[in-house]
Amino acid sequence: MRAGADLRLLRAAVFAAASATLAAAGHISGGERGLPLWAVAAGALLTWAFAGLLAGRERRSWPGIALALALAQLLLHLFFCLAQHLGSAAAPPPAGDGSAGLTELAGRLLCGGHAPVSPERATALLGDAGLLPHHPGGG
Repeated sequence: MRAGADLRLLRAAVFAAASATLAAAGHISGGERGLPLWAVAAGALLTWAFAGLLAGRERRSWPGIALALALAQLLLHLFFCLAQHLGSAAAPPPAGDGSAGLTELAGRLLCGGHAPVSPERATALLGDAGLLPHHPGGG
């Protein structure tokens, strides 16, 4: 017996909410920064759209379902990484003395995992990227 379209969409919505919540919780627990709320909502909406498309199909097998679930979690994680990167790159440098904000912004542009950036190197990096108002840039 096939479920009605409304029941399939409801199941897809519950699946999307659970998947996005679990992926966001795992992503946040593995990192040191928060996740934008719009990214969680967009991830849930995208997951719901794809789950809704697949909800009417005949189930293949348990390994196929497990593979689809793992793929959905991987794609959500990649989407959250991109959203976190876009959110941190668009954020203005923190207030304070100029060198502290510049070194933090340069560190974020280098995607972390590097040794701390000196104020001189930060100024050069941001100038080359065209992010300093009074720096000619160039290379």
